[in-house]
Amino acid sequence: LSKCLAPALRVCLVLPPAGTSSEGFKRSIRANGSLVSPISATLASYWMSTNLADDIIATIRKETRKRQDIFATWLPSVALKDDAFHIRLPLPSELSAMQLVLSLRVTDLGIVPAQVFAPLGAPNAVRIALGSSETLGSFEAALKTLADVMAHPQYPSWMVV
Repeated sequence: LSKCLAPALRVCLVLPPAGTSSEGFKRSIRANGSLVSPISATLASYWMSTNLADDIIATIRKETRKRQDIFATWLPSVALKDDAFHIRLPLPSELSAMQLVLSLRVTDLGIVPAQVFAPLGAPNAVRIALGSSETLGSFEAALKTLADVMAHPQYPSWMVV
């Protein structure tokens, strides 16, 4: 549930195929010492049984769409996927991914070079986390800086006085 509800909620649900026993799975979990916090399990169960989990997911999707709309305003040529929390941004050859990341270090934009995910033969690209900025205003300000750097790669943002 950490990927869809809350990053710190390290709880998963396992539904074995119909007609099979879950005992083998239970033994494997116990043998590996993989136990979930009872507080986390109770919280997750409560959220699901009261439909609060659905409300949280709907709110996250709504916020994601707002951030995607803002992103599309500043970088309209970039293809966005519905409900995606991250955007892969290909870069022009004159702008390296690391150069872009360093140029944006003064913003609160979550931006990581593609080399982090594919060290060998990674494309010249970055991954942008839509949820990294605390507010929509700070997200838009960071995207404005990103758009400026993309438009003028020869003048990194840290050179502006």
